[in-house]
Amino acid sequence: MRTSTAILLGVATTDAIALTARLFQGGPAPSCQEAADADDNGRLDLTDAIYLLEFLFRAGVPPPPPGPPGDDCPQEYGSAPFLGCDRYNGCP
Repeated sequence: MRTSTAILLGVATTDAIALTARLFQGGPAPSCQEAADADDNGRLDLTDAIYLLEFLFRAGVPPPPPGPPGDDCPQEYGSAPFLGCDRYNGCP
């Protein structure tokens, strides 16, 4: 699912934590940066973590596709530029 930076099958607070660790502490890059771009603005930044937390805790807008496992791969979704995707658990 978009924002599954922690390689989980779904959206969780660990996705926001992993992304902020990447941005501010030099943590590991998400295996699928396109999916980590939660607000689909074409870049990874703090707004992705905020978007995700708004969705989880304040009934915000769900992240855009790609969706759960079985859906199409991230290359088929998203804004330009494509941020890259080495591995995505949602691909068949």
